Amino acid sequence: MPADVGIRPPGYRLPESAHIRRVRLQVSDLNRSIAYYENVLGLQVLKRSSEGASLGPRGEDKVILELVELRGARAVPRRDQ
Repeated sequence: MPADVGIRPPGYRLPESAHIRRVRLQVSDLNRSIAYYENVLGLQVLKRSSEGASLGPRGEDKVILELVELRGARAVPRRDQ
């Protein structure tokens, strides 16, 4: 695995018009989903209730992801299965 994973290559810049907007996802297991977005993608929980959570980049207070738990929801099957 390359040593520079997660580090922007020198000279790389997104266009000024590129922006991340808020995304809302329904999840079947809120705790499992929060763990994924914290541990794998590095987001932090900014606000949490029994029904959902708002997450954003570490060190910022900008919400970019809202997770809403829908109890009893079934996961969408992967395309390769």
